[in-house]
Amino acid sequence: MFLDRLDGCLDNALFRSMLHFSDERLMIFDGGGVCVGIDISAAMLLGYDSRHVERLLGARFQELFRREPRVFFPRIREAGEQKFTLRDQIVAFDFSGQTMSLEVKCTLLCDDDHEFFLFALAPSATESGPTQIEIDQYVRKLTEQAEGAKVANGLIHNLGNLFNSINISTQHLTETLKDSKIPELLKANRLFLKNLHRIGEYVTEDPAGRFLPEFYRSVGEFLKEDLEKMQSELADVQEKVGFIKEMIGTQQDYAKSEVKTRKLALNEIVDKALQIELPSMLKRGIRIEKNYQDQFYVFGVKSKVLHVFLNLFKNAKEAMAGEDREDAFVKIHIQPLESDRVEVIVADNGVGIPKTAMEKMFTYGFTTKAHGHGFGLYSSAEAMNELGGSIEVTSDGLGKGASFRLVFPRFRDTSTFGT
Repeated sequence: MFLDRLDGCLDNALFRSMLHFSDERLMIFDGGGVCVGIDISAAMLLGYDSRHVERLLGARFQELFRREPRVFFPRIREAGEQKFTLRDQIVAFDFSGQTMSLEVKCTLLCDDDHEFFLFALAPSATESGPTQIEIDQYVRKLTEQAEGAKVANGLIHNLGNLFNSINISTQHLTETLKDSKIPELLKANRLFLKNLHRIGEYVTEDPAGRFLPEFYRSVGEFLKEDLEKMQSELADVQEKVGFIKEMIGTQQDYAKSEVKTRKLALNEIVDKALQIELPSMLKRGIRIEKNYQDQFYVFGVKSKVLHVFLNLFKNAKEAMAGEDREDAFVKIHIQPLESDRVEVIVADNGVGIPKTAMEKMFTYGFTTKAHGHGFGLYSSAEAMNELGGSIEVTSDGLGKGASFRLVFPRFRDTSTFGT
């Protein structure tokens, strides 16, 4: 038994045979992510009986599974181009709206005019031995740890630069104190007090005393200059110490295996992530432009949102590595959208992205870097998908920079409704 909307699509008879005779639980989605075919066993696995199964036809992929098709389908397409079936684990929504974990085998089917994605569904394995999906997840976990180590290495590098700057400021302070006129001032004060009983005669007639007023004037100028130098150096040290505190705090947040979903101040998280890469950016002459139209709040896991922006800022900085330009910039724009959503734009004028790579940017394992591992943007897309948001990238090509657009659902305190 099967249901389908496959008229005129590929080999209709072949699809009908698959749905009718296969021992597997099959679903078929078109290139737009719409369900166009399903067999009854797949429908029953999702909790639909014969009275309600027709609801699945025409349903969109993201209504049935907790995955973003713009991220997931390119992975299937890439696997199909390499002549193998993609295996993965996916969270599905059953008839009652509850979630369930499934294993899926995903196959690309296409001809000159059409593209379809065939899904074979199965309950998650319970065997004691590891499944291929579990092995893949373990590999991804190791890759995620490597990504975290890379962020930590970047943090250590930036901390080294900051401590070096603090050391230079300390040397300047030491030299200023060493060359201070204070010992000479104390000597002059002793002469002044020794001749206090005849001070008028001393400063007008005594050869040594006649120079005392001019000395006090000149030493005052020296001390004023020294004070300004020390205030400037101390302010610089204070700023660098503030950077260090923020960077360490951000790294601690990033390193936490936090799973709690809560209200988050989006602007503050963006700034915390920026703080880690800021010293390197400033050292390279990269200008930072921020335009936050308001303070916005989202609902999510703090470490995951941090992870997204840490990746974007690191990529933006690396996109301008070796670029000989004086106008390098990273622009960050946060503004509200309709339907209680928030948009964040992170744009740079770095090396840009070739058109051939645009569709693969969020694919697991894809990278344009010589020593990259293709996990950063993939995991960022997965995190945005879990938050109920989205991420996309645009670029006019090589040498023309790139712009990442993120959309978050805004946090709404339901306790204030109706007030």
